[in-house]
Order: sequence, then C-alpha cells, then structure tokens
Amino acid sequence: MATAKIGVIGAGAWGTALAQVLSEGQDELLLWAREPEVIDQINRTHENQSFLPGHRLRNNIHATQDWDGVAACDMLLLVTPAQHLRATLQTLPDSNAALLLCCKGIEAE
Repeated sequence: MATAKIGVIGAGAWGTALAQVLSEGQDELLLWAREPEVIDQINRTHENQSFLPGHRLRNNIHATQDWDGVAACDMLLLVTPAQHLRATLQTLPDSNAALLLCCKGIEAE
C-alpha cells in the first residue's frame, strides 16, 4: 500500500513542528511557506531559523511555494493563522486532497 503524500501549508513554528512529526516514514513532505528566506533556510540547512530555531528537520522535508505540487498531495494540513486561511484557500488550486484544519486564532471578519 502506498503512503499518502502529505503537505503542510504554513511554515511557522506550529506548521514546521507538525511537518517534522508527520515526515517520519514519508518519502517527501512538502512544507509550503510564504517567505522565500524561510524556504531557503529549510532546504539549505534543514532548519527553520526564523520560526523554530535550534531544531534540525528531517532531510525529507522540502519547503516550497509551488501550489501545484502542494495541491497534488493526498492530505493537506492548513496551518496558517486563522485570519489568513480564507485568502490562502482562495490561492490553492483545485485539489482532491483531504484538508485538516490546524489553524490557531479567530478570523476577524
């Protein structure tokens, strides 16, 4: 049986920590980040120095801004702040992925 491909949208401390836990046993886990410098840090040093410094990430975590790659996952964890969830979902291409809401906070509107 093939392992479901997992993506995490939101590379803050919470999203990065969830990606680390879920990456065990995965060939690759996609971690979508808004900030190019965070993507570079994770892919180059295997650490999210901006939001979760001092914690080495597994080599199978790949940070990206590629929406198509993330949309092709079987399951997506949505780990953006709640006030940004609506805008993030409007940007996500059509996907058959199961969505798991992991957002913190309350949307202002």
